[in-house]
Amino acid sequence: MSQTPPPAGPVDLEALDRFLMSDASPEDCMQLSDLDGFLTGIAIGPEPVPPSEWLPVVWGGEEPVFDDAEQARTVIGLIMTRYNEILRVWRTRSTRDISLRTFLVLVTGLGLWLTYGITKGEPPIVIANGVTLTLAGTILFFKLRYRDRSRAAPA
Repeated sequence: MSQTPPPAGPVDLEALDRFLMSDASPEDCMQLSDLDGFLTGIAIGPEPVPPSEWLPVVWGGEEPVFDDAEQARTVIGLIMTRYNEILRVWRTRSTRDISLRTFLVLVTGLGLWLTYGITKGEPPIVIANGVTLTLAGTILFFKLRYRDRSRAAPA
C-alpha cells in the first residue's frame, strides 16, 4: 500500500459509497453499511488485524478495478480513514468527528433491512444486518452519550 497519507478530515462517505456501488468494485464487495460494521468489529477486536488481512475481505476476495493509482490511493485512503475514525471513537470515547446524521441514517437503514430480512425469513440478511446494526449502534450510542463532551471540545 502507498505511503500517501489518507485524506484529512471526516471521510467522504458519499464518494466511498459511490465507488463501492460502482462497476469498478467486485460484485461481492461490501457495501457501506457492511463496511462500517466490519471495520468496527476489526477495530474493537482483542487483537490488531493488519489491513493486508482484512482488505481482501472488504473486496469479497476479488480485486477492484481502479482507473489509476490516484483513484486506488483515494479509495483505500477513505477506507483507512474510516477505520481510523472508528478506532479513535472506540479508544477516546470522543465522537466529535462522526456525523450524527450519517449514523442515524445508517442505523435506520440497517434496522429496515433487518426487519425486511426477518419478514422474508432470510437468515443471511438477518445475520449480516443484525451484526452490522449492533456494531453501528454501538458507535451511535457513543455519539449520543458523549455528545456534550464533543461539543465542548475545541474545534
